[in-house]
Amino acid sequence: MKNLSSLKPLLIVLAIIPLLATSRDDKSSRSTQNSIKVDEAPFNVVVPMLLGVSSNNEGHAYFNFTNGDFGNLKSLTVDFSYIGGGNVEGVYTFPENGTDRLLNNWLTEYTVFSVQEESFVPLQAGTVTVKHHGDNDYEIKMDLTMEDGTVINGTYRGDFEAQFKDK
Repeated sequence: MKNLSSLKPLLIVLAIIPLLATSRDDKSSRSTQNSIKVDEAPFNVVVPMLLGVSSNNEGHAYFNFTNGDFGNLKSLTVDFSYIGGGNVEGVYTFPENGTDRLLNNWLTEYTVFSVQEESFVPLQAGTVTVKHHGDNDYEIKMDLTMEDGTVINGTYRGDFEAQFKDK
C-alpha cells in the first residue's frame, strides 16, 4: 500500500499535464470567480477539473485545482462520496456531520511538486459546499484544515473540465 501512495503524486501530475497543454474552449461569457487562499495567500487556479466514478450508486468524485507551472506545481484535490448521475451538489464534511455527505480525509490533499520538494498533506477537517449552475459551471465553497495546519478556504466558480463514468 505504501508503494501506491508514493505513486499518487506522479499520477496526478501525469493527469494534469495534458490539460495544461491544451486550450479550453470559451463556452460562455461567464467570468471565473476565485477567492481560494492557502494560509491567506491567493491560490490562482490554472486548471479546474471534476472527475466522478460510480457503480451501483456508490463511488467517488473529486475537484482538482492546479496552480503554478511544471517547475513549481501546487494541487488541491477535494475528494468526496458520489452517488452517480453527475449530481455532485451538496454539503460535504469531515468528520461526517448529520446528513452531510462524506468528504474523504485521506484523498483530499494539498500537494506541492517542485525541483526541491514533493509533499502531500491530507485533510484533518473541513466543509465543502458544491452548487451546479448548469453545463460545466460549478461553484465550490471550502473551509479546510490540513493535517500540517495549512488552512485552505474560499470560493471558486467557473467552468470545469468535467467527466463522469457511472455504471
